[in-house]
Amino acid sequence: MAKFAMNLKETMKDVVFGSEDGLISNLGLVLGVAASGAPNEAVLLAGVASMFAGAVSMAAGDYLSIKSQKEVFEEQIAEEEKKISSEKAECEVLKNIYKKAEFTDNEIRHFVKRLNTNKLIALKILAEQKLGLIAEKYENPIKGAMTLFAAYLIGSLFPVLPFIFENTKLASMVSLIGTAFVLFTVGAAKTKITKRNWAKSGFEMLCVALAAAAAGYAIGIMFGVGIL
Repeated sequence: MAKFAMNLKETMKDVVFGSEDGLISNLGLVLGVAASGAPNEAVLLAGVASMFAGAVSMAAGDYLSIKSQKEVFEEQIAEEEKKISSEKAECEVLKNIYKKAEFTDNEIRHFVKRLNTNKLIALKILAEQKLGLIAEKYENPIKGAMTLFAAYLIGSLFPVLPFIFENTKLASMVSLIGTAFVLFTVGAAKTKITKRNWAKSGFEMLCVALAAAAAGYAIGIMFGVGIL
């Protein structure tokens, strides 16, 4: 149950992070391209290209990062296993861990005896308590990468999709309002994980969206008038 809860929390974190990034980065991009005077076809093309490039980049980066961490984890576990080549040495390390946690001698003997029947669990405890590593975090790098990929794409749709309309000003307005609303909702929803005030969290995300929109719009205007 604890493992399921941790996996769910990690998945939710990836969903929130991916969707936020897709919403904010693409909002600034499409508003900037639109403000430069580019036709809707160009804005839509730029937005779609950014959607997929960003999603692939995020997924690849997360996959390589988790995979590297997993390899480091496995190497450190192997090193720890070499150091504790004998059952006696392993018992001593486990006893020291439980002594620091202020367990009684009887409790320590009971735990160590049970752990000696399963070396994998014993090594997992040693990794978590002695090395500060949590195996479940590195179990499936593909799952996290695919979650980020999907979340980024879905988040990107809100700022990009309105540019199917022919009227650039209308599309820009719908993109801004729609994205701001979704970002506020995502910011409020993520308090299920962070346990913060939902209104404050939603308002923070709204402010970030407006800042991204203002930056993109300003750069687009400067391109449009020939300053850049």
